[in-house]
Amino acid sequence: MRVRKFMVACGVVVTGFVVMAGPASAQYDEPDGPVSISGATKPGSDVEIEACCFAPYSMVDVIVASTPTLVARLQADADGRVKGSITLPADLDVGGHTISARGVDTSGEVVVYATPVTVGSAGSSGSGASSLPATGAAIAGLVVAGSALLATGLVLNRGARRRAGTGA
Repeated sequence: MRVRKFMVACGVVVTGFVVMAGPASAQYDEPDGPVSISGATKPGSDVEIEACCFAPYSMVDVIVASTPTLVARLQADADGRVKGSITLPADLDVGGHTISARGVDTSGEVVVYATPVTVGSAGSSGSGASSLPATGAAIAGLVVAGSALLATGLVLNRGARRRAGTGA
């Protein structure tokens, strides 16, 4: 009987952790993450960038990398959001790159938010769509802990049944 109560209690605790974890995107309160871009991503083209989570009215550097290149310096608004147009370097190689927004958060800590982009050739119709946003909760640790608790409960239950069956 104690083993059954223990297993129920463990299940309630693990369920509570999963519910409290919430979706990963909630940490930014942004549906698409802290940085998003739109527009054709071709060398020399203009793209729109939006980023959040900076200190109000702070300056934010926008950097395009494989080879880090400062392409803009934008000012955050009263809510810590940045929105503006940047021009990709004309000599930017075709392929995978990263667009980063670097500034300070409300506690004064330097933060860097980035999104990967694929730059197409000048003649292509490359899309500025960035990678899909991360969704769901980071619960791998909770799953492992829950599995360990379940296994422990099963072992204890089996041991209790053996003792009860042998008269011990």
